[in-house]
Amino acid sequence: MRKLYLHIGAPKCGSTSIQSLLAAKWAELRGQGISVIGNDCSLFQGEEINKPGPVDKYETYIRQITESPESIDPEQSVYWLRDEIMQAVAAEDSDRIVISAENFCHIGGMGNKGRQARAALLRPLTEAFETHLIIYIRRQDIWAEAAWKQWWIKTADADYWQTIMQHAVLGIPSFRAELDNLAAVFSCDHMHVRILDRSLLANGSLISDFLSLVGTEIGPVSEEIHNKMPPRSVISFLSARHNVLSKQFDDALFALLDELGDIGGERLLVEEQRLKLLNLFRSENEWLAQNFFPTQEAALRAYFWLDKAGPTGPDPATDPAGATNAQVISHQLAKFDARLRDIEGTVSALIRALAKVR
Repeated sequence: MRKLYLHIGAPKCGSTSIQSLLAAKWAELRGQGISVIGNDCSLFQGEEINKPGPVDKYETYIRQITESPESIDPEQSVYWLRDEIMQAVAAEDSDRIVISAENFCHIGGMGNKGRQARAALLRPLTEAFETHLIIYIRRQDIWAEAAWKQWWIKTADADYWQTIMQHAVLGIPSFRAELDNLAAVFSCDHMHVRILDRSLLANGSLISDFLSLVGTEIGPVSEEIHNKMPPRSVISFLSARHNVLSKQFDDALFALLDELGDIGGERLLVEEQRLKLLNLFRSENEWLAQNFFPTQEAALRAYFWLDKAGPTGPDPATDPAGATNAQVISHQLAKFDARLRDIEGTVSALIRALAKVR
């Protein structure tokens, strides 16, 4: 039976890097007997890449079915989309076929109707091909940092820490809910769940790891699996001044900050915040380590901080009443003074970057 490798991505988990690889190397892979089906269900060649296709339509379809107040039978409503995908895959004469589509992944949740619709779409693929599911996940605090920077700043009405925690208490991101749903469609031995961390990837590389699952390798490929993060002082400023009409300016500013890169390797959340967030997902991460990484459980426990003691006492980010004595207030003033100095340095860096652009 022909093999179909379905990489459903996972937003904020390196899916862009894999899709860029497939777009750049489709001809080389084809020479090795591997057909790459693009997001439009056509090969990456000529004008076909601009042709609208079923995977591009999928997100619109899911949005419609989840927002509809009426009961919809996904087995009936998805047949046109399913047939287009099946025809595109069946037209390839390779023994191995790859589809990579971030659209198929719904870590943030999409409700029961949406999950039923996705299952109705994907199940025929598992019946016609030996279908392997490939999905990368990363620790929830790292995922949430990237999600805030890309999505939540544009819609949130609170600062970054409150916004991240508001999602976390609702179970976002929930990798368990996603994997449980997918396990109803794919056999467990054909579900390849991987951790997006260099120490846990083949050859310390996302691309090498992905290609090893597909059963091939190619020459060296540059990659970046780390979301760049500007200084925390800039994030705090953006978080405080955000308004819903500023999307285009946020995008432009973050693009500029990406040009600057990480400043001192600083990340958005501090350790105390990470522990507080990861404690909310402790049982889920225990389940992930035991069910999908039984031979690497010790490494997974370390990665998810499962044996690390959680924070004690009030969190100054969410409990302003905690700062009631002179010592704590003095400490906060010192941090504020340091933040002002950080802002001065950041503004200088931005001015230098703007001068280069001009």
